[in-house]
Amino acid sequence: MSKSRMKIYFKTVGCRVNQIETQSLSEQLFSLGCRKTDDASFADTIVINSCSVTAKADKDVFKSIEKFRKTNSKAKIFVTGCTATLYPSKISELYPFVNIVPNEEKESIPFLVTGARIKNDFFTVNKFDGHTRAFIKIQDGCNFKCRYCVVSKARPKLISKSVQAVLAEVKTLIKNGYREIVLCGIRLGAYKCAQTDGDLSSLVEKIFRLSGDFRIRFSSIEAREISPRLLKELKKGKEKFCSYFHIPLQSGSNKVLKEMNRRQTVEAYAGKISEIRKLFPDAGIFADIIVGYPTENEDDFKRSVDFIKKIAFSGLHVFSYSSRPQTASFKLESLNPNIVKDRSRVMRELDAAIRAEFGQSLMNSIQRSIVLKHKGAFSHSLTSNFQNIRIEGRHEIGSFVNALITGRDKATVFENKGK
Repeated sequence: MSKSRMKIYFKTVGCRVNQIETQSLSEQLFSLGCRKTDDASFADTIVINSCSVTAKADKDVFKSIEKFRKTNSKAKIFVTGCTATLYPSKISELYPFVNIVPNEEKESIPFLVTGARIKNDFFTVNKFDGHTRAFIKIQDGCNFKCRYCVVSKARPKLISKSVQAVLAEVKTLIKNGYREIVLCGIRLGAYKCAQTDGDLSSLVEKIFRLSGDFRIRFSSIEAREISPRLLKELKKGKEKFCSYFHIPLQSGSNKVLKEMNRRQTVEAYAGKISEIRKLFPDAGIFADIIVGYPTENEDDFKRSVDFIKKIAFSGLHVFSYSSRPQTASFKLESLNPNIVKDRSRVMRELDAAIRAEFGQSLMNSIQRSIVLKHKGAFSHSLTSNFQNIRIEGRHEIGSFVNALITGRDKATVFENKGK
């Protein structure tokens, strides 16, 4: 079949890095003459970019393979990503027709599909389809070996995009109309340019020097990798840096953190939050929390709840523990599912409460936000500290608007008049 007629369907499961990699692969394939289809039943090739962080993610991948094979038996199916990397034998046994491409070979997919070679190191993107904000991958890999996590098995090699390549990519995205760019990585704080030895601090310093009305946002970053120098450089960025931090916690119990091999204490974590708030008093600070880790008892859970209340986060991302093969905690006996369900409910109720409290704290403040979409007579936008705002009038999508917060609808959607 002619490459100009080949129709490609993409299914992406999991993290933002996976989404960036899919965007990059699609750009490469389309540059080779392939066409995108949103209906897998009409595709000549189906690419599933998989995730294996939870058992649910793996099941989603397997269900997708079965569904696509049933609806389109003629299409070539490629499975890449973490599930393909960790469980290739299982996939081959269940689905012998699948072409398996592990993470370390993912960049070869355009060649495997078309036979044509194209150079695009580290999944560079020129745009981000369907999004007002753009996301770029600057780092890959993690070697922390947390006992519940498979990422260090699926993406063990620490590598980073060069400073020069990151700056070029940011410039391209700004030129293409993107005003907010999110820097992403599997372990963002481990960024280290091989050519210059520059770390994340030196990278953002150079990004802030670029001309244009834009801002950058960090994806998730570990507390121990937020250095005083990094905070200083971020503060110097002024409006070019989003006052937002997503800092994984996982537990508010030192005992559980040690058993998870998280290599941090709640005291050190709290100290880092204090440092951040001194420089960014209105920062949106979010955290990942795992409930139901096998060794978590009632006292541990209570400590987590109390610690979260003490820190006064802006919001939580709550996960129920998922036992994963190839992890150190896999051999541990899981807690009663009803206990895990109840703790998850309590934590999600706490999340709703602290989101509302943070939203209330912004009343009568002026927040600079980027317009994401229109809905009726309103514009929906996103503030620097990651709050959704509803603004009167249909402002230009992708533009910045200063909004006076005058009311709150539900937890984090605000009614206001643009100023």
